[in-house]
Amino acid sequence: MTAHNIDYRFRCNIVALLSILEDTIIERKINIDVRLIRLIKVLLEEGKMEGLVEKFIRSTYGYWDDIREKSTDFIKENSIVDMLFDKITDDKLEIISVFCGRISRDELRRQVEEFRSLFNSLLDSDDEVWRILHGCVRLSIKYIDICGLDYDIEKHRELWFNHHK
Repeated sequence: MTAHNIDYRFRCNIVALLSILEDTIIERKINIDVRLIRLIKVLLEEGKMEGLVEKFIRSTYGYWDDIREKSTDFIKENSIVDMLFDKITDDKLEIISVFCGRISRDELRRQVEEFRSLFNSLLDSDDEVWRILHGCVRLSIKYIDICGLDYDIEKHRELWFNHHK
């Protein structure tokens, strides 16, 4: 497996998470604009959000045990939603404006807060969300290994894969 393959699979996992959010919004008739989620999915599917795996690693490495134990407190404080939208607000606001209509940074922040709240509520009830997050950690371990990044992954390799390399 190459770093490129891992990046692709990682993005697929994030798209799956976003699809769960989108489906929940539609099913529950929640008053949240799903166009932003759809835009992020398109950007991910087209590979336009470079560095997402490494950002996930930097943001979550110290908390992989919490993720493995399904600690909702950790995720709620260090939201995956924030990580995705930070990437977007940094370099994609013009694309958002074209795709979703003019949107101010304040409105974008309000939407992000709504998505975060919904995502956090799913953590308490959706095992699929945790399965995907666990997959993201496993892919991160492989990415670190392949790219030779400076993280100690021996313990994590054992815990997440139940074997040594």
